[in-house]
Amino acid sequence: MNIIVSIPGSQPTGKFPPTGHYDTHSGAPGAGDDGVSTLAMLEAIRMLLSSEKLRNDIIFLFSDGEEAGYMGSTAFMMSSLSDQIDLVFVFDSWPGHGPTTLKQTSQGDGWLVCSLAKANPRVFAMSYGVNNKRSGFDSDFDMFSSRLPGIELENNRTGTRYHSPNDTVDGVDPSLVHSQGEAMLKRIRYFDALDLSQVTQEKDYSFITWPIVGIVT
Repeated sequence: MNIIVSIPGSQPTGKFPPTGHYDTHSGAPGAGDDGVSTLAMLEAIRMLLSSEKLRNDIIFLFSDGEEAGYMGSTAFMMSSLSDQIDLVFVFDSWPGHGPTTLKQTSQGDGWLVCSLAKANPRVFAMSYGVNNKRSGFDSDFDMFSSRLPGIELENNRTGTRYHSPNDTVDGVDPSLVHSQGEAMLKRIRYFDALDLSQVTQEKDYSFITWPIVGIVT
């Protein structure tokens, strides 16, 4: 069952969902995959509700059934609500530590990448790695990006706790939670201020994170 938390904006130009899956792999407690993203989303909701009024409508989507074959994201994309969405931010995580990385972008990512660079979310990004990920299906993002512009963020893959009974809280570095939460809030606040009717999908850009400077296109 998907869980949706909607925060209406004061002068909405569109809707966008930060999303992460709350289900876990069979036999795994799921503290890292994907408890980190779930926690970051809950904290983002708390902070946004206690701050200034948002401009655009934000829909937090806690998707279910990702580990069983992207069931929640598939169901969402079949719903009428998906037709109202302008772009999507997918968060996922592995047990271990950071940094948060831009894992994948949708086709025609020029507008998104340039906007992300201006938002300066302090994530590592490299277009070469992003393009390689498009060749297969391995997360909810693949369901969303079939129709929606968007980006997926995840921490680097380390350790042997992934999809195992060892994916417990003691295997999650607090810096990972902080890194993902910060990236999530910065992205929400920056894109919330934009006119979402201007979202475009035209051509792909080459990009990389440059030390101190940030994302360079």
